[in-house]
Amino acid sequence: MLPAIWVGLVLAQTASTPGAATLGPPPSAVALPPPLLAARSTPPPRPVASPTRLRVALLPVLVEAGQDVTSSAIFRVVSEQVRLRKTLRLMSIDEFFFNDGGARADGVVACGSDTRCVARQLAPFQADLGLVVIVNGQLDPTLVGVLTLDTRTERLIAEKYEQVDGDRLWPTLRTTIADHLDRAGHPRWARIEVRVTPANAAISVSPAYPAEIGRPSLFVVPPGTYTVRADLPDHGEATALATAEAGATAEVFLALEKERAWYESPWVWVGAAVVVGAAVAATTVALQPETTCGCVITADRPTCPPCP
Repeated sequence: MLPAIWVGLVLAQTASTPGAATLGPPPSAVALPPPLLAARSTPPPRPVASPTRLRVALLPVLVEAGQDVTSSAIFRVVSEQVRLRKTLRLMSIDEFFFNDGGARADGVVACGSDTRCVARQLAPFQADLGLVVIVNGQLDPTLVGVLTLDTRTERLIAEKYEQVDGDRLWPTLRTTIADHLDRAGHPRWARIEVRVTPANAAISVSPAYPAEIGRPSLFVVPPGTYTVRADLPDHGEATALATAEAGATAEVFLALEKERAWYESPWVWVGAAVVVGAAVAATTVALQPETTCGCVITADRPTCPPCP
């Protein structure tokens, strides 16, 4: 049944193009040989040695995929997975249309099982990695396929085809794309999302990683344990530990207490009352009238007693 995958795609292309009955590869190139139908084994992902982001090209190939399965929807699903990998960046959907992505998709159909030909269809996007996402609604259940290629060397990294019911289409795509990018040597990072009160507090994580652009409370980091800190002028500082796991989001909640001004502390006024009381007492003593006394020395009283 599976060799009919590409036959169905080519027939769909031919039927949609008047007078194009001769388009497409010869039958020998259309049928998929068994090695292409099975996911190929690849070595375990290697740690990324450089922080340089590799560019990813995406080419959706949609055949009677349904109203909800559009190129934009495919881009959103792939973007979710690429954002979890700080070593990758996805081309925009505008670039897809600017480089005549629809014609490129037709070219992929015409390539059949020739993966080098598929890689050349991705060349105009000037990417390091290429993803081809196939959704063929002509089959029942719908056929979903994902091919991941190194576009520089025209090498197939991974591929998978699966027939799924409608409600499993998007979960299957997410899982397959995540697996392919992991196998390409770009493991998922983790997310730390911080909710802090007051909301305008400054947030940071240690070891230090920058927050996402436009989202100061979201950090995409390698898996590990981080110290999350929030501070705000006139408030105390709050910290918490967060354990970030690959592909998951760790949520942290912090609350800062407003610091009291010196004149708002009750102890300040207690101290002031003591000082004022002491000053009043001293003033009272100082204002007491002086006591004077006199004494006459005689032969019978040669000395004077002390004043009372």
